[in-house]
Amino acid sequence: MAKDSVNSKFRNAQKNIVIIGDHNTVEKPSSIMTPTRVIISVALLLVIAGLLIYFLIISPTREAPSHDTNLFDTSSPKPPTETHQIEVTSRNITTIKLEKDDRAMISAEGQIRLGLLAGVGGPEGVPGFTQYNIYADDRHGALFARVRGDDGEEKWKRIGKQGVILAEHVGVLEFLVNDNDPGNNQGSFKVTVQVYRKK
Repeated sequence: MAKDSVNSKFRNAQKNIVIIGDHNTVEKPSSIMTPTRVIISVALLLVIAGLLIYFLIISPTREAPSHDTNLFDTSSPKPPTETHQIEVTSRNITTIKLEKDDRAMISAEGQIRLGLLAGVGGPEGVPGFTQYNIYADDRHGALFARVRGDDGEEKWKRIGKQGVILAEHVGVLEFLVNDNDPGNNQGSFKVTVQVYRKK
């Protein structure tokens, strides 16, 4: 019996032997996941789930970006009804009459010397010098336009180098340079107006 007991203990000890050889240790692989492995696995699953939700649910149901119906589709082959060339120096009331829902595509180039301090500016205007602006929140010397009605109280729209005016009522096209002291200015903006009639 004693011999059998010794043999049994020897066999049990063999199961737990760690073989040590030339600086190499061989251990029985562990099937238990460590906390680090668990965290990595969960993170990967969350990333995969997020990608699936995005591509299968969110992305296909996105709304298409809205388009401003007040702007022209410049790719359209339809030519303008009429074209006008105007020279703008400060405030100019033109003879271009627009009916309700007519559209005017405006482009401008050229330079104006905005007094002694502000220097030279194009239709986009120059930064600073807001104390000399008609509209202090915008750039000094920028080009504005509007459709002037009978009361002359319509709001101005900043045009810069290019812009579009949609006539909400009958009136004539009017331009403005954002400078409340244009008497010491030199130069002008060369403005092209393409009118697209509603009818």
